[in-house]
Amino acid sequence: MTGRATLVPIMLVVTILVLLLYALSTGRSNDTGLRGDAAYPHHICTFTRTCVGPDCTREPQSFILYLDHADGKPRLEHMPEMAPALEAEPVGDAMTYRSRGGEVEGTFTLFRDRTLDFSGTSGEGAMPTEHYASGTCERLRTP
Repeated sequence: MTGRATLVPIMLVVTILVLLLYALSTGRSNDTGLRGDAAYPHHICTFTRTCVGPDCTREPQSFILYLDHADGKPRLEHMPEMAPALEAEPVGDAMTYRSRGGEVEGTFTLFRDRTLDFSGTSGEGAMPTEHYASGTCERLRTP
């Protein structure tokens, strides 16, 4: 009877170790694959909901938001429809980043809890297409 009594805790420990090794070897499940330049402070951000006009999607879209880059100004990377140069302005307990000059122009609002909202437009004329997005940013990465 003592053989069975010691076998259960041993099997439990072995199972926990196997699961732990599996979790460590597979890495983060939400890794975006993006790596920013470690020489500049930045966030890796992901929109989890995006709307272009009436069409909305929940497909994640990740990008890098630099708070300060080589020219001393904020910068955006991996958003091909937007100009990389940003203008920053604090608003209450949030920071806004305005992008102008790209196919899509708009404002990112990064809140203290690292939630992110975007509102912008594309197209010219009397009926521009509205763009909306929301998501989160990872912890600030600093040099």
